[in-house]
Amino acid sequence: MKLWKEIERAGDEIGKVILRTPIIYSDTLSKLTGKEIFLKLENLQRVEREGIPSSAAWLIRACL
Repeated sequence: MKLWKEIERAGDEIGKVILRTPIIYSDTLSKLTGKEIFLKLENLQRVEREGIPSSAAWLIRACL
C-alpha cells in the first residue's frame, strides 16, 4: 500500500507539469502512407524549469 500511495503521489506531481495534449488525424500523411496516421501535439506542452524529466525521475524512484 505504501508503494501505491507513492505512485499516486508521483502521478499527482507529474500532473502538475504535464498537460494532456490533443491527438489529431492527419489526412495528408494517411493518404501518403495508406495507413491511418495520428499526430500527438506535444508542442503544446508547457516548459518549466524542472519540467518532465525531474518528475519522471521522482516517479521512477518511487517505484523502486
